[in-house]
Amino acid sequence: MPRPSLSPLLHLLVASALPTFAGCGLFDRDPTPMPEAVPCPDFAGANRYAALTLAPGVDGIVLRAINDGSFTASGSSSAETASRGTLGEPCRTARDRAACQKAVSAASSAAGWSYGPGGMQGAYGVDYGVVTRGDDVRLVTTYDELRPLVAPVEAASEALALLYVAGHRASCYGNNARTEADGWVFQNVRGGCGGPEYEDFYKVDREGHVTRESSEKLGEGDPNCMEGRRPAGFVREGGGGSWLETLPAHLAEIAHMEAAAVVAFEDLERHLRRHGAPRALLERIEESRADEVVHAAIFRELAEALGARVDVVRVRTAGAPDLLALAVDNAVEGCAREAYGALVALHQAKAAADPTLRAAFARIAEDEARHAALSFDLAVFYASRLGPAERELVARAHASALRELGSEVRHEPGREVRELAGMPSARAARRLVAGLARTLPLPRAA
Repeated sequence: MPRPSLSPLLHLLVASALPTFAGCGLFDRDPTPMPEAVPCPDFAGANRYAALTLAPGVDGIVLRAINDGSFTASGSSSAETASRGTLGEPCRTARDRAACQKAVSAASSAAGWSYGPGGMQGAYGVDYGVVTRGDDVRLVTTYDELRPLVAPVEAASEALALLYVAGHRASCYGNNARTEADGWVFQNVRGGCGGPEYEDFYKVDREGHVTRESSEKLGEGDPNCMEGRRPAGFVREGGGGSWLETLPAHLAEIAHMEAAAVVAFEDLERHLRRHGAPRALLERIEESRADEVVHAAIFRELAEALGARVDVVRVRTAGAPDLLALAVDNAVEGCAREAYGALVALHQAKAAADPTLRAAFARIAEDEARHAALSFDLAVFYASRLGPAERELVARAHASALRELGSEVRHEPGREVRELAGMPSARAARRLVAGLARTLPLPRAA
């Protein structure tokens, strides 16, 4: 099929500013091995609280989002779909069930708990509950109010759900938990892109109390991190040294991350097919995957010709993401970091002094720009399926990713990387990020 033309907005940015994916930092030590894997809650599903069980004497709890238009599994949004689900049977023991049900329907709150921080994008929404015990109907707006209504905690999945209600999170791939006599310990590994990596441990006891047991730095991370479209559960490989300092390391890192992008596009196509994405988008994703296969082969050959070793891509098993998680990932890694990567490729295609490298970057630059344009078209698709509150979360994720990019591009490339491979100086890279932020805002629903 004919290739779609580049986004007009991307043309504007290229004209004004004038992976490609580089990797994120290494751990100084590996995260602590955990014995159990507990799946993370469905962040934006119709009932993210399904794992919770009610305490004795509680008839039921209706759980709602603050904003109308909350995302539902069907992709619709309206006042009727603002519910986050129901636990138990509200009004079951009420003497006047009709009056109780009317009171539940009328109850509303402008306050609630922030549900699980989503990294850069902040919380995955603000929720509250309406609880009934007999004829008593009242609002529940804080974790401390909700906790005794669902205690004792009976399973690891319930404990993890409560961890998110309490405003924390756990790693969502591989083993992330350990059962203890009085509760569960959950691991969260975070950071590493433009700053240190940390390993956090949270304890959820049988009564639902959440405590942060420890937080330890795993490594300093890589201030030169330029993430592209990486698969969920991507495992960072490699030894010491910066990919910006020597030409062999630079080319090996590009080859490694291009290979990771192959897996990322494979995963993206599978997930979007499940969410009913249009055939035209699925075909463009498949074309992008095929591009990345070629890119990885080109840079592997170049890297190995200089004696460099290209690491094998390893990915931990990850659960199926919901549409909101896909939209946030696309905003951060596609519309911010992948778009920036396209600009760097275009820069290298013009500036590389080595004719072989200049030809290689010229070969991939247009493809990478097309992949960035795909990311922005995907953003329109996601926006059409999400409600206002979710679209705002996605927009905040995009803005935060651009700010982080601006702070990360502060390391000067080594001379041979800058001259032979055409990598932009830190000052030029900051100009590219500023142009990206100014010229390519995140699209809204059509």
